Amino acid sequence: DAETMNHWGPDGDGGRKLTDRELLTSSIRTVQDLARDLIAASADGNLKMIDKWLNEGANPNFQDTEGMSCIMRATAYGKIETFKPLLEAKASVNLIDTNGDDVVMLAANNGKKECLKALIEAKGSVNTQNKMGRTALSAAVVMNKWPCVDILLEAKADINHQEKNGWSALM
Repeated sequence: DAETMNHWGPDGDGGRKLTDRELLTSSIRTVQDLARDLIAASADGNLKMIDKWLNEGANPNFQDTEGMSCIMRATAYGKIETFKPLLEAKASVNLIDTNGDDVVMLAANNGKKECLKALIEAKGSVNTQNKMGRTALSAAVVMNKWPCVDILLEAKADINHQEKNGWSALM
């Protein structure tokens, strides 16, 4: 019939015909699955799989349901070795997640100082504000991540910035 056209399933002539809708949703899932696989490989620090997914066309700026991209997941787990291939694939260091946090704030908040240095070098913003008006500097202060505070101050983070509640890194 018109809905199944001539698309055959995996069994060739003996398999059932796939509908156009199944083919379309299958390829959409494939694109999303590829990006999710890249995020998982980034979190694991699996360079071989990162290269595989990037070579197959995975979008390095895809964000999962929490707004986390591959470089954000890599940062959360301290997998700095993944940065080079991700940055070469044009992974953005300025995306924000569903809380309004960017990857620089994530690195500072979690004390990932080597990741933080690399992100700043890759032009990550040190003064992005999340939904509460918090910056990477105030996040590092709140979490007692003093090496990250030093890195952010050296990168000219705004020490006088006040969050929406009036709090600043100086208080």
